[in-house]
Parts: sequence; C-alpha cells; structure tokens
Amino acid sequence: MTGPGRETPPDLAAPDLADQPKLADLDDACRAEALRWAGIGIAALAVAGVLALLLALARTPVVQDLLPWPWESFFPKALVSHVVLSVVVWFLAALGVLTTLASGRLGADRSSGALRHATGIAGAACALLVGPALLDLGAPSLNNYVPVLDTPLYLAGLLLLALAVALPCLRLLSRLTLRALEDPLVTVSAAAALAYLSALVCFALGVWLTEPMADRKETYEFMFWGGGHILQIVNALLLIGAWATLAGWAGMRPILSPVPFALALGAPTLVALGAPFIYLFADQNSGAAYRAFTQLYVIALAPTLAVLGLAMARRAWIDRRRLSMRDPAGAALVLSLVLFGLGGLFGFLLGQGDTRTPAHYHAAIGGVNLALFGLFLALVPLLANKRAGTSKARWLLLWLYGAGQGLHSLGLFLAGSAGVARKTAGADQALDSAWKMASMGVMGLGGLIAVIGGVMFVILAGRDAWGSDIDKNQRGGKAPAFREETQSCRGDST
Repeated sequence: MTGPGRETPPDLAAPDLADQPKLADLDDACRAEALRWAGIGIAALAVAGVLALLLALARTPVVQDLLPWPWESFFPKALVSHVVLSVVVWFLAALGVLTTLASGRLGADRSSGALRHATGIAGAACALLVGPALLDLGAPSLNNYVPVLDTPLYLAGLLLLALAVALPCLRLLSRLTLRALEDPLVTVSAAAALAYLSALVCFALGVWLTEPMADRKETYEFMFWGGGHILQIVNALLLIGAWATLAGWAGMRPILSPVPFALALGAPTLVALGAPFIYLFADQNSGAAYRAFTQLYVIALAPTLAVLGLAMARRAWIDRRRLSMRDPAGAALVLSLVLFGLGGLFGFLLGQGDTRTPAHYHAAIGGVNLALFGLFLALVPLLANKRAGTSKARWLLLWLYGAGQGLHSLGLFLAGSAGVARKTAGADQALDSAWKMASMGVMGLGGLIAVIGGVMFVILAGRDAWGSDIDKNQRGGKAPAFREETQSCRGDST
C-alpha cells in the first residue's frame, strides 16, 4: 500500500500498456523476443553514442590526424550512421517491443517461419548500417528522415531492417479482432503497425517513381520524403502509447477510456493508410507529392498530439497530488510533455535555413525519447526477470537528458533567430556577435548535459537487459510484482 494520498483505486487506473498481471502471464518466448527488440534499440543508441564521440574527435585539431580515416570523408558518413541508429533503428525497435507484447496477449505463435529470426535480421541490418561508415564506403546523402550512404551494403541494411520490423507487425495484424482493441496495448500497437506498413508502401512507391537526378542527395530526398513523414506518425503513436503507460504507472487517472482512446488513435492511422494514394494524384518528380506529404503530416499529427498532449498535461495538473516527480515514471511523463510541447512551439516559429529548424526537431525527438526512456527503464527489468536498479540514478538521467535537450534546443532557437545557418560548423557559422556566441554556448552546454543523460540510460538499460545482476532465483519464472516495483521507484512508504 502506498503512502497517504497516493492510493490509486483500481477503477481509476490509467490505460496500462504493460500492466503486471498480463505481463506476467506472457510466456517466456514472448518476453524473450520483446527483450531482444529492446536490446536492439539500446545497442543502437550505444553505437550511435560511440559514433557521436568519433564525430567530435574527427573535428578536434591534432586528434583528427590520428584517426585511421580522412576527416573529410569520415565525418559525413559517420553522421549518416549516427542519425539512422539513434532515430530510425531506436524508434523501430520500440515498435518491435510493443507489437511483440501485443501479439503475446493475443496468443500469437512465435515459433514458426521467419518470425523466429526477425530480431536476428534486425541485428544484421544494424551491422550493415554501421559497417560502410567505418570502412569508408559510399557517398553520404544527408537527406531528411532516412539519411543514406550510397553503397549496396548500406541499402541492403535498410531493406533488412524494413523486413525485420514488418514481421512482428504483420503477425499482430493477422491476429487482430475488434474485441482485442479493448486492450490499450493492442490498440496502440496495431495503429503503429498499420502506419508502419503504410510507410513501407510509400518508400517503395517513392523509390519506384523517383527519376534519378544529377544531385544524388536530392534523389534520395524525394525517394524517402513520403515514407519518412509516415514514420513520424508511427513515432507519434508510440509517444501516445508511452504517455498513457507512464501516466498509469505514475498513479494518474486516465484521460480517456479504451474506446475513445482507440478512436483518438484512429485519425492519424487513417491518414497514414491514405498516404500512398498521394502518389496517384501528385507527380512525385514535380514536387507536388513533396508538398502534399508535408500538409498531410500537419493534418494527421498536429490536432491529435495537441489535444492529447494538452489533455494529458491537464490531467497531470489535476492529479498532481498523486503524481510524484521523484518517481521516474512521473518525471519521464512530465518532462516529455514539456519538451515535446517546446518542440511544437518552435515548430510554429520556424525560419528559413537557420538553426530554428533543428531546435524544433531536437526538442520534439527529445520528448519522444524521454517517454521511451521511462517506458524502457521500467519494462526491460520485468522482461529480464530482474529487480529495477536504483531509482535515483534513473530519475537523474531523465532530468539530465530533459534539461539538457531543452537547453540545447533553446540555444539553437535563439541562434537561429539571430541568423545562424543550420548544417554549418566552424567559421561557416559566422558567429560575429555576442548574442550568437552566447546562444551557441547554451546549445553546446545543453548538448553535453543531454549526452550525459543518454549515456546513463544506455548503461542502466543495458545492465537491465544483459547485466550480471539477474536474480537467478527468478529465471524462467514470473516477473517481479510490477506494482511493488513502481512503488519502490516512487520511494513510497509501505
């Protein structure tokens, strides 16, 4: 039992995507598969962090001369791999976790066909996405959403990743019934799975219909633009699911019951499913499809995220006596809402070619990351039959990452307002005023703080997934009592 004023009546429990009774009832194969998907996401972030360090060293005088790669060629290639691991692979691994758990609730068979090898395929894909940069292969294309190294190895990695994630999505959808949508985990996972498959159709049509251009980067930009926008709908659906889960774990009451929750997810999902038809009515090579996907993206996401985000924030304020910022779940939820809201605000104030654009997406992506960090920190130990580690460290990393990304984005926004161009470095930034210098200083400080938080997440989540502190007495048994875990994280009295 929790301390005074912290009890959560069963009838007020928020939609809980991984509540203990159902999680404990999943078979070992399901939990092991979900843990492997989580491990792929954590490993992708870890490798992305190593690449980020190499990128910093590659720009450091004297040190750059000691590296085995020429700075001019290695830097953009490592940047491509860093982005695709930290954004694309990380988010799609989270989709793999949720679709696997949802399929387990529906009794799906994981023992047949290619599904047994889905996570292995994803692991091989990650190796192909990193290898070309380290081997100095392929021309880099820093196009939006899915940056590319123009080499068969890297393109094969993208294809294998797409296939690996599609397998658990198709398995879930093959088992789906209307009655199953009463389960919030099944609802959000099915919505994200449908949007993901629609993104794959858009990628295929984009590749088929795009005519080669003189500028290879522009070619890839057109190829991946449509599907990349639909992937953002997938990420938004993951964010909504994570918010709902964290709210339940933090003791908040639900903002919606299961049926309205499913209807709220229906709007962006239907938009995503309709996206491939754009290619029938808009010329892919004229820019018409390019503009249409941008408008579709705004229509699909802005209203849904604004309404649900504001409703969640309002509920958090009303239930503030239940909600403790000392609780990692509560901290992750509130910080995610704040940082994502900041990114949304910056999105309405974008400039032309300046750093206000990266300010917007760093804050928005940071908000999604915080929600998934909170989700993984509680979920991974349960999947691995472990006791969650020290809650203070988990609480601290969330605050470090959230505050750091907030400062980083604010610095970029202020610098962009003063005219600092995006995608520039060194003298090309033209930091010719004290305001520009100070803004970029805030950006750098915030980035450093956020990196510390991100490294802590990789260490703690990685230890949960693979560390040696497993309770051997619980191997093969039920997961630790979830409510006990969350109460101990809050520091509640018993």
